[in-house]
Amino acid sequence: MALTLWRRGRRLFSAASVLIIVTATAHTFGFFSRPGSDEERRVLAGLRGYALPPGLGMNPTLLSIFQNLGATMSITFGAIATLNLILANSDEFRDTLMHKLKWVNAAWVGAFLVASAVWPFQPPFICATFIELLLMASLVGEPSSEPAW
Repeated sequence: MALTLWRRGRRLFSAASVLIIVTATAHTFGFFSRPGSDEERRVLAGLRGYALPPGLGMNPTLLSIFQNLGATMSITFGAIATLNLILANSDEFRDTLMHKLKWVNAAWVGAFLVASAVWPFQPPFICATFIELLLMASLVGEPSSEPAW
């Protein structure tokens, strides 16, 4: 029995969702990598040494804020992709709703792509480009198996 997520009209979307999980995983590994140079260690020490007390008895450093934002990206990408795959694999999730979900994903990945271009860093830019291409192809080149009427 074939999985619903790989049927016509959902294949490219499912492939994009798997690529989102790969991006989240790569981001997590990169996030936890060790500093490679003395200069990088000095920058991290500076981030560790500068605190921004926002109140509530907290006193986070710039490094802890950076780490929180980095972990949030991995968690969010993983959660979105998992939800995408669950919905793509559901027979109850009609193709008309799937089309709307594809547009929502194309929008947020497009925004991620723009951010990766404005604040250039090659790995997220490359990943976002491939994900967006798959999502766009799923919108225009992969007709639904559900009748339009």
